Amino acid sequence: MSAARAVSPGRIWNRLLGDPRLFTDRATALSWLEEEHPNLYATVGEAHRAGVLGRTAQLAIALWVLHERGGYGQDMVEVNRAGVAGAEALRAPLLTSVLRTQLGFAHRQRGGHETGADVLRAALDATREAGSPEAEATALEGLGLVLLDEGDPRAAAVLRENLALASGIADERGLALARMHLAKVLEPDEALPLLDLAHAYFTAREEAGNVLKTDLWRGRKLTAAGRPAEARELLDRVVSATGHHRERGEARLALADVALASGADPAPDLREVERIFSRFGFPREAATARW
Repeated sequence: MSAARAVSPGRIWNRLLGDPRLFTDRATALSWLEEEHPNLYATVGEAHRAGVLGRTAQLAIALWVLHERGGYGQDMVEVNRAGVAGAEALRAPLLTSVLRTQLGFAHRQRGGHETGADVLRAALDATREAGSPEAEATALEGLGLVLLDEGDPRAAAVLRENLALASGIADERGLALARMHLAKVLEPDEALPLLDLAHAYFTAREEAGNVLKTDLWRGRKLTAAGRPAEARELLDRVVSATGHHRERGEARLALADVALASGADPAPDLREVERIFSRFGFPREAATARW
């Protein structure tokens, strides 16, 4: 729990973990999580089998900061399934909603978009019982992103609803995330100002992962706006990052688009896209890069 707070101090759901102070340095905490992941994964299963339901749910929430980076797709599904079961047994609707949302993202990461969408709709049902606008916004964000992955035109409406909800909540981080996600479905002239606002927020709070995500989408929108040189500079920054496997792979894919727009060969970038996504457990994304 201490490591999760150190890695992602701005994540609102870490408030469900208590506040132990064993780690203060983000890099050290993340390194520890990666090294201890096999033990932590086993501990979730043991806690669930032993009926230690509150700890099962807390461990699943804490491991989000590691799992979301990629490379642990099946573990992410199993850990969050156990967390959901624990939260449901505790009759804790807020925990249930948050963990269903995490499980929905886990299915998305594994390429199970239809299952992920169903789980995220169930997460929205739990938010109504919990009466939590923050949980509702989190679940809406996840559902909108799954629909976006599927090319479903309803994604835009869901992400707009998410931004409207986030605008009424006293959570600047949630608002920055909502701006970033809505920008994905907008044309460059509307998207870039939203991305710039989100980027400024995440940069000021040293949220490296979300800075990379906004740089990825700024690069994509700059490419769409016919500004490939500016796009390449941002995308090169993303692919050179450590970890953040999904973002690195998607940035490579975006660089293939820049290459095409510039009359260059996209094949080297596409080969690297397939390598990254295959290595770190994104099967659907790997398939998009095969040529």
